[in-house]
Amino acid sequence: MDEYNNDLEEPSRKAEDVPSEQTNRPGYSKKNGEYRWSRPSEPRFDSSKPGGMDQPGYQYDTRDAYRYRESGNKSGGKAVIIIATVLVVLVIAFIAAAVTFAYLRFTGNADEKNSEVTETDKAAVVIDDTDAVETEPPVSTSTEPDRGALDIDSADPSEPAAAGQLQTAAEKVIPSVVLVREYQSSSTGLLNKVNLSSEGNFNLEFNQNNLQFGGDADVIVGEGSGVIMTAEGHIVTNAHVVANGNKFEIVTYDGVFFEATLLGVDVVTDLAVLKIDPGETVLTPATFAGTSGLRVADQVFAVGNPAGSILSSTVTVGYISALNRMIMADDGSNMNYIQTDAAINSGNSGGALANLNGDVIGINSLKVSGDTYEGLGFAIPWDVAEPIVQDLAQYGQVQNRPALGVRGNFMNSTAAMYYRLPSTGFYLAEIINKSLLDEGIEEGSIITAIDGINLVSSSTLSNYLAQKKPGDEVTLDIVNSATGSTFNATVELIDSHGVN
Repeated sequence: MDEYNNDLEEPSRKAEDVPSEQTNRPGYSKKNGEYRWSRPSEPRFDSSKPGGMDQPGYQYDTRDAYRYRESGNKSGGKAVIIIATVLVVLVIAFIAAAVTFAYLRFTGNADEKNSEVTETDKAAVVIDDTDAVETEPPVSTSTEPDRGALDIDSADPSEPAAAGQLQTAAEKVIPSVVLVREYQSSSTGLLNKVNLSSEGNFNLEFNQNNLQFGGDADVIVGEGSGVIMTAEGHIVTNAHVVANGNKFEIVTYDGVFFEATLLGVDVVTDLAVLKIDPGETVLTPATFAGTSGLRVADQVFAVGNPAGSILSSTVTVGYISALNRMIMADDGSNMNYIQTDAAINSGNSGGALANLNGDVIGINSLKVSGDTYEGLGFAIPWDVAEPIVQDLAQYGQVQNRPALGVRGNFMNSTAAMYYRLPSTGFYLAEIINKSLLDEGIEEGSIITAIDGINLVSSSTLSNYLAQKKPGDEVTLDIVNSATGSTFNATVELIDSHGVN
């Protein structure tokens, strides 16, 4: 047999009977005078024959060669992976070392600089039992340039800022601006209010002597602003501020309350005058100035009470955006105003628009509001307001105001359709001015325009006439309501007192 099993035994023979060449053969073992053949677990290679095997009793199988080559290939692949891993580790270690070196270098320089600054700023002091010897500070060896400490001037935060021209002007005007509060008293009924006529006059449809403040029946119906004109207690405000009340109260900037009397109202210019009795209280009248010296972009400020008493004595700052700006209000009235971007809100009406000298140059009147508008406020120029308030204070109405000398009503599109009129406009129910009759204008006719300005409300007509004087001529566009014919006529204005 070519292969032997370790479990098979040959007949016992003594060792001396075994030839020497056999005892020297691989696999021979001596045990109790017996020998066994065993097959090694791994093949042995003959160094004299590359790839050969010096293995007696071993049968060569080509599959062994394949397993050998496969084992060799696997060993080579593992070697490549190991080498690549080692290279990656080396690269990472190099990067980490570089970063660490840079960080240590940076922090080392910073520590060195800090140490130099610390040592330079203070001298070392040696203390013994008797004397303290101050040593010289060490000399810095740094090559960095010494630019010296910054000399920054810092103010004491507890010191108030120096007052400028604007602040001084505001402090001058604020005491002259008051809160105007209007009430409705149920003792006279809510319908008893100021009756504002289209001619600019007013009637008080109640007895003011019967009104008492502080009663449960008094209801606040509005709040606005006003400006003190005289030490005797004359106050100017807007007509629309007092339009819904039947009694009025004034609150000064420092909280003193006064009952006020309405002296006169002019809806054409949206002005009104109130009067209080200050008694022993010393009021601060404003200083007023005309607008002839104003220029666009002059700085101005508004003083008033936006949102009423909640935000009393509020100052807003801006510039003059335009002068002599003709604006038509919601009621169709139009006038020349000072346009400003100083904030004017609800409650500012009737307040002051002032220059940097602290002079009141206008009475705040209206604001153009909406999602697409911002910074559009308007004030009545004092040049326009002064003669009006003088008449209101003295006579209760405006004197020498021009008028067409007619009575009637404005007809909008709904009224014109209802009455089957050929056009909208001011319907002439009665003609007093002879000049209109001479031009062939008849009662029942309709005025559609004056000097080329279309009438969109009765206020359009009255506001335009307010800029004229008695004796001036205007051109009217007329529609005959009976025939529908149209024509133009030039007429002469008369004094408004001749109409009443």
